[in-house]
Amino acid sequence: MIWTHNIWPFALDLTVKSTVVMLAALVIAYLLRARSAAAKDVVWTSVVALLFVLPLVQFLPSPVRVAPLLAAPSFFGTSVGSAAQARTQGIAYAIDVWALGAGLLFLRLIAGILGARWLASRAVTSNGLSRLCGWRGSSEVFMCDGTNVPLTTGLIRGRILLPWEARGWPAERILLTLTHEEAHIHRHDCLFNILTEMVRSLYWFNPLIWIIARSRRLEAEKACDDQVIAIHRNVNAYAHHLLCVARAASPRLNFGAASAAMTGGSGLEQRLVAILDEKRDRRGFPRVGFCTVLATCSVALLTCLMPAIAQNSYDRTYQIGENGVTTPKLLYKIEPRYTQDARDAHIEGTVAIGLEIDNAGLPQNVYVKRDLDPGLDQRAVEAIRQWRFAPGRKDGKPVRVAATVEVNFRLE
Repeated sequence: MIWTHNIWPFALDLTVKSTVVMLAALVIAYLLRARSAAAKDVVWTSVVALLFVLPLVQFLPSPVRVAPLLAAPSFFGTSVGSAAQARTQGIAYAIDVWALGAGLLFLRLIAGILGARWLASRAVTSNGLSRLCGWRGSSEVFMCDGTNVPLTTGLIRGRILLPWEARGWPAERILLTLTHEEAHIHRHDCLFNILTEMVRSLYWFNPLIWIIARSRRLEAEKACDDQVIAIHRNVNAYAHHLLCVARAASPRLNFGAASAAMTGGSGLEQRLVAILDEKRDRRGFPRVGFCTVLATCSVALLTCLMPAIAQNSYDRTYQIGENGVTTPKLLYKIEPRYTQDARDAHIEGTVAIGLEIDNAGLPQNVYVKRDLDPGLDQRAVEAIRQWRFAPGRKDGKPVRVAATVEVNFRLE
C-alpha cells in the first residue's frame, strides 16, 4: 500500500496546519465579538477560503521545498514485520474512514444543489406581489410550492423564492423578507455556503470546522438582518415578522447547503437577541476590507509553509553522523522478488545498494555498490526506489543524506 505512505505525511501536515488556521480564526472572532456581524463574517469567510486553498497550495510546484510539520510513523528495522504491517493497515483504515465521511457530506451537498435547481425549475414569477408591497429591489421574485420558507438560490443570477403561503402575508412582512433575501444575493451567500460545505466535507473529522461552518452561516444571517434594519429602521416589526415566518416553517425540503433561507439553520434565538439589541454595531464591512484580510491571511499562510532557508536542487549531500546529521527512518518498504533464473540457480546472498535520501524522504540516485546477480540487482534497485523515509535532519531541518542499504536474498 505505497499510496498510504505517500498521502499519510501530507494528511498529517494538512491536519496540523488547518487546525492552526481554525484556532487562529476562533481567537480573532473572539477578539472581534463586539464588532458587527459583517466584520465577523469576513473572518469566517476568510478562513473557509484559506482552508479550501490550503491543500492546493501544498501541491503547487515550487523551487522552494516545503518542510512537513510532522513526520509519518517510523518503521524500525530493515524489513516490514507484522507490527509494521498492522500500522500500515491502520493507516489505510483511517484514510478509508475519512473518505467515507467526506463522500457522504459531498453527496449531501450535491443533493442540495440539485434540489435547489429543482425548486427553481418549479417556481413561477411573482413580481406583482413584490410591487404590491412597495419593494424596489433588482432581484427576480418567484413563488414556489416546494418550500415553506423564503430562500435565495443561484450562484451567478440570484433568485428569491417565496412560499405560496406568502400570498396571505402582510405587505410589511413581504417587504422585509425580500430585503433580507436580496441582501443574501448581494453578499453572494449561496456561493459561500457551497464553499463552506465543500470545506466541511474535507475536514469533517475536525470538530473545529463544524463550529466555523455554523458560525459563518449565523453571522451571515445576522449581517442580512442588520441590512434590513439599516434600511427600514423598524426593529420590533422585523423581529415579529421573522418569528412568525420561523413558526410557520415546517421541515419539508432542506436545501440549505446550496441556498440561503431567511430562517435556515439554527440560531434563531441569537438572531432575535441581536435584532433587539439597540447598542449593537450594525455597520457593514466593505469588500475592500474583505480582500485585504484575505490577502493578508494568504501571505501569512504561504510564509508559514516556506522553510527559513530555500533548499534548491544543488543542496549538499551529508553523511550520516556528520555534524549531528540524524539517520533517516524507514517508513515503508517492499521486498524485492526473486527472478525465476536466480531461483532455478539457487542463488543467495546480499546486494549492497547505494542511494541518497532527499529532504522529502524520497530515494534518489539509486545504484548497485556490491552486486550479486544481474536480475536480483535490478529487482533490488526497483524495490528501493519505491521505499519511503522520514528524512535525516541537521539542526532540526531535513537534509539530503547518503546511505547504503543491504538487501538479503534467501531462498525459503
